Amino acid sequence: MECMESRDLLAALADGELDAATAARLRVHLASCPACAAAHAGLLRLRASMRTQARRHRAPPHLRQQILAALPRPPQPRRAWAALPWSWINFGAAGAFAAAFAVSTTAPSPRWPTATCVTGPCPT
Repeated sequence: MECMESRDLLAALADGELDAATAARLRVHLASCPACAAAHAGLLRLRASMRTQARRHRAPPHLRQQILAALPRPPQPRRAWAALPWSWINFGAAGAFAAAFAVSTTAPSPRWPTATCVTGPCPT
């Protein structure tokens, strides 16, 4: 790895954003290059200093309101019946079909021959 490439990756290494292979290659380069190692150490000192000495400011309340107003609204809750899974309709349709089939096959029909038709003439 060259110094130009390693300088571009120092911040990513400090933030833990590099994949394992690239981080390992960069660490090998830092072990052999005092200039890049010094730059990396300076970056780590800067990060530590920022964490301990930097002031934190709270955003004013009106800014919070503006940000919340700019965010997209959450979707409206759906009606209770709309939340039911539509696959249950299949069971209802199958039940209705089964009931209709059972009624149509077990109900006597005047077109079917009866016992009296077998032994004699069928009434019309």
